[in-house]
Amino acid sequence: MTKAITALGITEAAFSQAAARLQKQKKLLNPRQGFYVVVPPQYMSWEAPPPNWYVDALMRHEGRPYYVGLLKAAELHGATHHAVMEFQIITDRQLPKIRAGRSWLTFYFRKDMAAVRDGIAERKTDTGSMKVSSPELTALDLLRYAHAVGGLDAIATILKDLGESIDGSKLAALRAAFRASLRTAPWLFARSPRPCRSHADAER
Repeated sequence: MTKAITALGITEAAFSQAAARLQKQKKLLNPRQGFYVVVPPQYMSWEAPPPNWYVDALMRHEGRPYYVGLLKAAELHGATHHAVMEFQIITDRQLPKIRAGRSWLTFYFRKDMAAVRDGIAERKTDTGSMKVSSPELTALDLLRYAHAVGGLDAIATILKDLGESIDGSKLAALRAAFRASLRTAPWLFARSPRPCRSHADAER
């Protein structure tokens, strides 16, 4: 907000009045205090652009490390067969969910973000980039946050499609951050007819 006020050369009061007017017209989204997103004409009926347009800027505004994960990451890796309406974000602070037009931005807590750094990758978006969990980190997160993705049967179904993208050695490298969750992993991968590449490495 401060940058916008400076760039426009107006007072904070004038900006707030203009922002309130644009929000009523569904031309501006205010997902967090002091953070605004312009709604382009093509997304007026949705009342918000896709979260991947602004999630990176939002989390920089929050000052928190993050990555897009769970079902949304699985969808980005081609491992779901239906649109995911909840945009799931992993970060190191417990944050309230955000309603953004037709979407929900939902946050899941992980204290040790540094422990999974090697499983996070930059992915290009229409407006820049965002951080997304790798197939390996996505699979492990599905186990850790099973309550958020529909339970073990749902996870097994997703892993059926995700399995071929998973590198066993990379999965093994991340296992230290998922000691409890990994106890279930061999059973789940065994249920999938598409096991991960070098699965034997992941089990060692």
